[in-house]
Amino acid sequence: MAVPETGWPERSNTEAAKRLSQEAENERAILQAIADLGLNPLALPKFGVGKPGARSLVRAKLPSLTNGQFKKAWERLSAEPRRIKYAE
Repeated sequence: MAVPETGWPERSNTEAAKRLSQEAENERAILQAIADLGLNPLALPKFGVGKPGARSLVRAKLPSLTNGQFKKAWERLSAEPRRIKYAE
């Protein structure tokens, strides 16, 4: 791997593609877990006080993801209203 003048190694296109592929896989896992729970990803329920919310239920189904991976994937999905959102 070449080291440019900045001292930081450059990322190859292969590494960038692998990272994007992993991000997409994490997002697909979350959407699948939502479906497995019988929830509508475009109208996630707002649970009451003392009850686990949709995000907690989905997180419990995905122990293979680290907390950071799950959080970032959930944020990416939430940023696009056509992917996941809470019911009004």
